Amino acid sequence: TVAAVESALAAAPAGCDPLDTRHCYLPYPSNYHAVADDYSITGIRVRFPQEGAPVNASGVPIDMAEWNRNDGFSPNSSILVHIADVDPEASHLPKWTDLGASLDDDATVVLIDRDTGERFPLWAEPDVNSDGSPIPPEDQTITVHPAVALPEGRTYVVALRGLVDTRGEPIEAGPVFRVYRDGLTTEIPEIEGRRPAMAANLAALEAAGIATDDLY
Repeated sequence: TVAAVESALAAAPAGCDPLDTRHCYLPYPSNYHAVADDYSITGIRVRFPQEGAPVNASGVPIDMAEWNRNDGFSPNSSILVHIADVDPEASHLPKWTDLGASLDDDATVVLIDRDTGERFPLWAEPDVNSDGSPIPPEDQTITVHPAVALPEGRTYVVALRGLVDTRGEPIEAGPVFRVYRDGLTTEIPEIEGRRPAMAANLAALEAAGIATDDLY
């Protein structure tokens, strides 16, 4: 596991989130890409590493300077996560035609307020290319849409579980998240420094009645 974690850390430039090695800024949005800032009204400031910025069709990277002036992320952002080879139907991703399913006890995608435990309705779907064509399974990104406007100034936790791939096999958690979920010790500073925040997220889910032992 430690070797797999070290490999995830080495897969991208410094400052990239090792939870998701498909792209530096995934999962999005995430307070991993924020730092404390006493001059910010929220107490935090966004910090995306320029080295991991997306590039346009000409290979020119986005200048992240303006993004990094923000004092957090919009509560109305779509939530993005890379899940290779996921089967949306077999994984029972909540649909926009049945928002109530996202509040069921066994919902596969859950969104809560970290402080209050309040759950919010949502739907989730595979992302597609701009021309509507499907994205290759190995590159598949899932988009989670909150179905209501989330209050500002709060911290939210997203949980995914019970996901199945196109062969019908359960999709297991990656090594970095498994370290936090299962309480494994790595002695890797980049990993251990994040443990208190991840522990708070997991504790909030447990308090809201969301079991964490099988999270993706």
